[in-house]
Amino acid sequence: MLAFKTLVLWIHLTGIVLWIGGLCFYGLVFISMFGKGKSLPPGVPSLLARVLHRFIRYSKEIIGAIILSGVFNIINSGYGIGFQFSTNYMTLLAVKILFFLIILGIQIWFSIRLAPALAALAENSDEDNLPSFRSLRGKIIGSTVIVLILFAAAMFIGLYLRYL
Repeated sequence: MLAFKTLVLWIHLTGIVLWIGGLCFYGLVFISMFGKGKSLPPGVPSLLARVLHRFIRYSKEIIGAIILSGVFNIINSGYGIGFQFSTNYMTLLAVKILFFLIILGIQIWFSIRLAPALAALAENSDEDNLPSFRSLRGKIIGSTVIVLILFAAAMFIGLYLRYL
């Protein structure tokens, strides 16, 4: 049973790293490569939209794995102690769920607002779209920084409460 618990924990941690890593790669690395010059190279908005759609498709499955493995980890942690969790554990769990929901909201924003905006830019790729792309790029980078801050805060709080 220990091997199964360890496997589920690794699935949970790997899912989180892939999801946060994908959001951060798209927002900080991939988007930052474009839009610094006076014009966008041909096909760039189309490429960005395709990569975003592919990431959104995979991230849905990763989010499902994170939720399922997280619920299993909570049940597994509580089963041995009669579900009498410590205050520190409940605080950490509440903070992680809150941060997860905020990051999920950013992911949903990527899906609902960003993907159609990039698709519209791809259809009308001319010089007039550069200011709207730069505005979009700033929002993407800003939201990605928020994701990184929340992820780092969850890790720090988890370590702090664990060794308190």
